[in-house]
Amino acid sequence: MSKPIIYISYGRNVFKMEKFDMIKNDITLPKPSGGIWACRKSSNDWYKWVVSKGLLKEDSNYLKLYVEFRLRPGANIYKINSKENLKNLIKQFPLKSDSPSIWGTRVDWEKASKVYDGFEVTDIGSVYMQLYTWDMNSILICNPSVIEIIE
Repeated sequence: MSKPIIYISYGRNVFKMEKFDMIKNDITLPKPSGGIWACRKSSNDWYKWVVSKGLLKEDSNYLKLYVEFRLRPGANIYKINSKENLKNLIKQFPLKSDSPSIWGTRVDWEKASKVYDGFEVTDIGSVYMQLYTWDMNSILICNPSVIEIIE
């Protein structure tokens, strides 16, 4: 049996279910708002990214606030690990829009989040342009009941 993956989400040190924001499509970007954004603790890609871009300093108070969690058994997470995999998700949940997007057809994250508990990008290099602003390998949790906070 493999060890459960531990995820880390920055900017808070307590998770409150009543403060959870539902997933919303963003008409300007290919990534949604809301949910819980995190990365695998083992890689800590988000921390490395914000520090390397100069967005936050390593001693920033924001980076001292974080919640660690693992997924509960049975969590239905869609892994985005290739262009083909992303195309399949777009085919299944195309975002209908009156105005064309420079990103092409995008995922309707609101509809997809009713089927999947979350989405994990594990190879951002292969899908970066299609998921612009989803800047690193990370997970988006759409259903907070699938996470187990690690105290």
